[in-house]
Amino acid sequence: MTLTGTVGASLGILLPTATDALSSTTSSGSGLELLASGLTLLQGCANNEVLSWNETTDVWACSSVSGVGGVTGTGTNNYVTYWTGASSLAGEAQLATSRGGTGINTSASTGVPTISAGTWSVAATLGVAQGGTGAATFTSNGVLYGNGAGAIQATAAGTSAQFLVANGSGVPTFVSMSSDVLISNAGVATIQANSVTLTTDTTGNYVATVSTSALTGITGGAAGSEGTAITLGFDYSATLAANPALATGNAVFGSTGLIFEGATADTFEGLLTVTDPTADNTWTLPNVSGTVITTGNLTSITSTGTITSGTWNGTAIGAQYGGTGINTSASTGVPTISAGTWSVAATLGVAQGEPEPLPLPVTVSSTATEPEPFRPPPPVPPPNSSLPTVPESRPSSP
Repeated sequence: MTLTGTVGASLGILLPTATDALSSTTSSGSGLELLASGLTLLQGCANNEVLSWNETTDVWACSSVSGVGGVTGTGTNNYVTYWTGASSLAGEAQLATSRGGTGINTSASTGVPTISAGTWSVAATLGVAQGGTGAATFTSNGVLYGNGAGAIQATAAGTSAQFLVANGSGVPTFVSMSSDVLISNAGVATIQANSVTLTTDTTGNYVATVSTSALTGITGGAAGSEGTAITLGFDYSATLAANPALATGNAVFGSTGLIFEGATADTFEGLLTVTDPTADNTWTLPNVSGTVITTGNLTSITSTGTITSGTWNGTAIGAQYGGTGINTSASTGVPTISAGTWSVAATLGVAQGEPEPLPLPVTVSSTATEPEPFRPPPPVPPPNSSLPTVPESRPSSP
């Protein structure tokens, strides 16, 4: 440090010019150091370091720019700046995708941005691969159809009453209905007059003639003709007397009921008819197989069952069927059976085990005051055995 000045003038201090490698001191209480060449700022700082105050140690010390909150770096006007370190910056024209940008300049773009393998681009339309149509416009009133990975296609617009079919190449195309059938724009189909020929334009059976007779059980048949109205009905004209000549197992309606042919096609048929009802009646056939019993085939009953309810209104059931053969509804007495014939008697006879009446023992009192002791009667013999003679009781001698 050199003092400068003149007598009567101000005093100045001349600091020497800093020179590289003058000192290695990096801190001091004043931020200055005294060298042989004079007083100077600390000379031990590295490039881009600055003096900063450390309140903890109360010294000025060399510090990096980042250490005191500064940053370093260079850039270009209108570039995007990004950090390259804790205290360094860099810049690029478009922010890269790795830093959250697109990597492309879209300031003048119009369309749909897409990204493929990390690379951004802008297309005029959204492609099919990204779920779009790949087309910017479509034919008005056309129908869209797929085109593989290519842009969706559209048909030409249809005209009134046209419908969509695939042409020879499989491409959807609007066409008009023609020939035998026409269709309106309301969807109504009309078969053209005389355009369908039976047996030529049709397959399967159709009715040419409806033939009816008493054997068919139907009336109202007629020969087939265009526009003919045929009204069919049941034929009730057949009778047994007229012999309807039914085939085996066939049946028809008759004038008075149903007529059946049996196992043999002959002149003998059966008629099922009913007595003129005087009220609505229901006849129910049971859910079993068997023979219907009438007054003409009572002998067809070959087994019996149990009547669980109801009142028997027939004649008395014979002994051979488990009955008595007699009506006992007003009888009183003892029923017996002899040689299979039942009867009712007022009392049980000797032949059936009833003993003859026996004389009761008689006791004759004497002048004595003591009565004769009672003697019990003898035992009753079994039926059909001879009865013992019972001696007559006599009074004892006084």
